[in-house]
Amino acid sequence: MNDMDNNVQESMSTPEHFDTTKLTWIIIVGLVIVLCVYFYVAFLIDGTTKQSEPKADLTEEQVESQTQILKNEELRQDAPREQIEIPSLNNDILRLAISNEVGRYFVLPTNNQTLYVNTIEKCVDVCLENWTPYTLEFEITDGDIRSEYRDDIDAWQILWRGEALYTHVNDSRNDRFKGEGIDNSWQIARP
Repeated sequence: MNDMDNNVQESMSTPEHFDTTKLTWIIIVGLVIVLCVYFYVAFLIDGTTKQSEPKADLTEEQVESQTQILKNEELRQDAPREQIEIPSLNNDILRLAISNEVGRYFVLPTNNQTLYVNTIEKCVDVCLENWTPYTLEFEITDGDIRSEYRDDIDAWQILWRGEALYTHVNDSRNDRFKGEGIDNSWQIARP
């Protein structure tokens, strides 16, 4: 038995049993991963540093229009979403956005703030300290969008398919979905 134990120990300690093919593949895969990460980071850096320059032969109105477009793009760049226009949706009243985090959802057309619905009860009194009703100064009926006059806030509140829309006071540019799931009754407004 001792001879067999010695042979096993000798065979395990010799470098000839190490498979160099596996080592080669490990090195190749590692290099491919490093190159992918390098090019991805380089693409991100290149994409954020490009600036569009106005042409010198533009009229004053064209320069002003391009400046406004650039300002709007700057506002949208900090948000990980894109806006979509839906033909049946009045985009001056309600906009649809897409996020990798939550999918499709509605935002205010003026500042892209997330809109919410309360699935259990109407928001009144103390509730209004954290939830701001989305209101207009006039009545509207446009497909799935309509308004309902509320005496308690003295304004026309916007409804999507009968659900009143609100914004949450703690939402910010960096944290847009803080109202989701509060009290198990607040949800992001979705189409």
